[in-house]
Amino acid sequence: MKAQLDLFPFPVSVRRSSRARRMAIHVEAMGQVELVLPKRASEALGIAFLAERQDWIIQILKKQESAVRVMPVTELKNGASLPFFGDTLLLRVSIESDRTRSFVEEKSGELIAHIPETSKLRLAVSRFYIAQSKQYFIGQSHEYGQIIGKNIPRVRVIDMKTQWGSCNHRTHTLTFNWRLALAPEHVARYVTAHEVAHIIHANHSARFWKAVAQLNPNYASSRAWLKQYGGSLVIK
Repeated sequence: MKAQLDLFPFPVSVRRSSRARRMAIHVEAMGQVELVLPKRASEALGIAFLAERQDWIIQILKKQESAVRVMPVTELKNGASLPFFGDTLLLRVSIESDRTRSFVEEKSGELIAHIPETSKLRLAVSRFYIAQSKQYFIGQSHEYGQIIGKNIPRVRVIDMKTQWGSCNHRTHTLTFNWRLALAPEHVARYVTAHEVAHIIHANHSARFWKAVAQLNPNYASSRAWLKQYGGSLVIK
């Protein structure tokens, strides 16, 4: 369960986790800050924890703002150029008032959204990205899975608020953030390698990073790109 705090010069949400062993702060790509508290930790301790790290949080948020200025977020409107795994799709919006369900199709470098009204555009486009991203991540995950000799039974793609990907070490289920489709394709490849490597190493030890390098030798530059420009992977 989440709660909101209004005590800081940035939005903060508080989440209690039965799995958390210590307090943690997540600075999300969208400028949101999440405080994770162990089940029995007091909110007062959490607030003090945030206050001690306020300057550090503001520094990260400023870096995100700078990245967005370098790489402006994409505005969702007719004629917009939408990034898609390193390629660009030209958005064409067709308002069809007699339509009951939205439909998005890709044709010759164009993304054509057939929608009943403008308010349906964002959902229709995000669903397209989720469906297409899932095919990408399934293929890339299975390719990397074969390299490490592990089966990957399930791949999910959703709108993740605090992560680019995750791995269930027990079930080998991988989950990815659909907004990775807005990044260059090499970034999505790195995140896939990262999560597949977690199947055999549940931590971020030297052995884990060695496994990532085995799957994706040039991962360091992709990781750096994501840290610098991840905040711009947004469609407004």
